[in-house]
Amino acid sequence: AAMVDGANYVALPVFKWLQSGFVPTNDQGFPDARSSILNQASHFGNVYRCKDGKFVTVQALEPQFYKILLKGMGLKEDELPPRADISQWPKLIERFQQIFETKTRDEWGAIFYGTDACVAPVL
Repeated sequence: AAMVDGANYVALPVFKWLQSGFVPTNDQGFPDARSSILNQASHFGNVYRCKDGKFVTVQALEPQFYKILLKGMGLKEDELPPRADISQWPKLIERFQQIFETKTRDEWGAIFYGTDACVAPVL
């Protein structure tokens, strides 16, 4: 019984997120991965290919981390669509991808090393 209790406890946040709308659902009530920040649907929570064919992961889910991410990428927040505008995410993913392709994974790692941008090289 203790293992079942533990599984319920671990799953509780997911169910609360579904109830609150934090995790969007599709027509059948299941989580919709295409519009969830937890499933790499956003530009600020994704994996990007770099100039050398290697990858970096970006998980700047909170606004304060997003600002640091943009600074490291040479972008200004006021020149971009609103971060939470889901309709703009595909366009922003494409733009971020173009930027990440300008440097190698290790160059991006050096730019974001020691910052709170939530960017890390994929090893």
